[in-house]
Amino acid sequence: MHLDELRELHEHRPFNPFTIHMVDGHPFDIVTPQYLAIHPHGRMALVWHVTGRGHSYIALDAITRVSHIDAPLSIGSES
Repeated sequence: MHLDELRELHEHRPFNPFTIHMVDGHPFDIVTPQYLAIHPHGRMALVWHVTGRGHSYIALDAITRVSHIDAPLSIGSES
């Protein structure tokens, strides 16, 4: 995925939630723009987990695809 494509998805308003799929198969749900921070140089990103339990750094060149989320996800910590 090109950096410009990811930035376009991230900055689109109204925001449309999406899932980032990594080469290892791990998905990251981006339910609001605040769940993703792209490094200014465009090599890495910080993704906060939807469960509210931590975050991950991801290499943008390890993204295989992005898909839109059709159904709303519940946001917040799990009980």
